Amino acid sequence: MLHRGDPLAALMAASVGVAKYEQAFHSIVWRIDQLPKRDQGAYKTHIFECKLTVPSYDPMPEKFEPTADVEYAMSQAFISHCQIRSVAVPEAEETPEKWIRPKSCFNYTLDIEYAFKEEEKKEFAPVEIDMKEQSMSQSETENNSHSDESD
Repeated sequence: MLHRGDPLAALMAASVGVAKYEQAFHSIVWRIDQLPKRDQGAYKTHIFECKLTVPSYDPMPEKFEPTADVEYAMSQAFISHCQIRSVAVPEAEETPEKWIRPKSCFNYTLDIEYAFKEEEKKEFAPVEIDMKEQSMSQSETENNSHSDESD
């Protein structure tokens, strides 16, 4: 959510895990230590909410990014639940390690849902202007000519 000058609003909130800005990635990183085990809330929705406070003197961007890239890796996990029985490394210069470390990597592109306060919505709402020609009545014409002469 975007707020203007609301110091009490929490910046980031996550339903599970920890989210913070990390300078190394130049982005917000949401870390979830462990996903739920099978049949223990595995199909539960996890929510991350970020509230940005924009000072009134800073210009609001005209356009926001429509998507977010999500990348994560899970060690000790295979999505397919497959098991590796043996691994052969032909022509290896060094002796291969005896143990296998399973790891699954995931990449998603998600749509971002932006929410604004009511007064912010008014600023970003499209304005419809009726451009039809309307004839001015005699009294409106006289009022306009008087206001031009007084300047």
